[in-house]
Amino acid sequence: MIRRIFDLIIRPIYKAIVLKLAVNYFTDDLVRLGKANDGGYVVLKSRLSVYNHLISFGIAGDVSFEKDFHRETNSFSYCFDPSVEKLPEELPNSKFFKLGIDSSVHGDYINLEKVLLLSEIKRDSRIFLKMDIEGYEWNIFGDNQSFEILKDFDQIVVELHLKYLLGKSKYWMPIELIRRLFILKRLKKHFLFFNTNANNVCGYIRFSNFIFPEVIEVSMINRRILKEQKKDINQPTDPDLPNIQEFNMS
Repeated sequence: MIRRIFDLIIRPIYKAIVLKLAVNYFTDDLVRLGKANDGGYVVLKSRLSVYNHLISFGIAGDVSFEKDFHRETNSFSYCFDPSVEKLPEELPNSKFFKLGIDSSVHGDYINLEKVLLLSEIKRDSRIFLKMDIEGYEWNIFGDNQSFEILKDFDQIVVELHLKYLLGKSKYWMPIELIRRLFILKRLKKHFLFFNTNANNVCGYIRFSNFIFPEVIEVSMINRRILKEQKKDINQPTDPDLPNIQEFNMS
C-alpha cells in the first residue's frame, strides 16, 4: 500500500521529467565520438573545428571519447577524476587532475570556478564539457554560482543519473525529483537538447503505462550559438522597423 501511494506521488513527476528531457533541436549534423557502446557521446560535427579546450569530468578506465575529440579538434584536454591515480593510457595534449567536481570545495572535490583557474581557461573561450560523475552533475547544474559559469560553455555532453541520491534516503526522492525537474527547466532556457540516449545497463523505473531510464545521456548546445548563426543568415522583412525575435517561451 505504501509503495502504491509512493508510486502515485512520484509517477507524474517522472512524466514531467520525460517531457523536459525531450529533444528540441533536430539536426543530422551529428557524429559519435568514443568507443562503441559505453564511453561514446554524440556531438555536433560541424562545430568541432572551433574548440581549443575540452574539460572532462569522469575518466575511470576509458579515454576513448577524449582521444577521438583530440583527433578531430587538436584541442587540449583537462581531465578530472578522484577515483583513479592517472589516465588509463597516454592522451596527447592533456593534463590530469586527481580531483572531483562538486558545487563547493571539500576534500578531493573542487568547484567549477577552481576548475577554470587550474585549467587557465577564460570563461569566454569556446569550451566543450563532458560529465559522467555519478549523480554529482545535479549539484553542479543546481548550484547558482556553478550555473552562471556553465551558461558560458558551448556544448555539453552529460550522463544524467536520475535515481542517484548521493546518500540521501529513498523517501527524499519525490522532493529531489521536483528539484531536478526545475534544474532541467533552467537548463533548457540556455541549452537546446539535440540527442538523448538511455543507458540500458543501469535499469529502468517501470510504471503501468510507461518505463523510464534511470540513467540517460544528453547532448546539448548553448542557445547563444544558434542565435549567432541566425543573425548571420536571417534578414528583417523591413529594415526600418524594429526586429523583435525574442518570442521563445521554452
